[in-house]
Amino acid sequence: VSLLLQFSESHVNFGSLVNGGVYQNQIQTSSEIFNWLSILWERGFCHDNPQVRCLIMQSFLGIEWKSYGNYAKSVPETFVLGPFIQGLNDPVHHKDFGLFSI
Repeated sequence: VSLLLQFSESHVNFGSLVNGGVYQNQIQTSSEIFNWLSILWERGFCHDNPQVRCLIMQSFLGIEWKSYGNYAKSVPETFVLGPFIQGLNDPVHHKDFGLFSI
């Protein structure tokens, strides 16, 4: 995930040095990367293995969004309001998961 974010950031910075057309193309590339990442995160949040679900959630929550500028705005709203919220509600992320046989 961090490699894709770094890739996206380096292309936007490069595009801003060249000209407006290239910059616009790089912004579209940034949006495409976040669309792709949201698909990967969604699949991870729904994975059959609870350890995978935990790792994916940890990786998402561990992103230092401040260091990526306005990239948080590139994450699709439908992802945040759908799969991400559902993923947060997953019992595997709660303290007493697996302790009771309910």
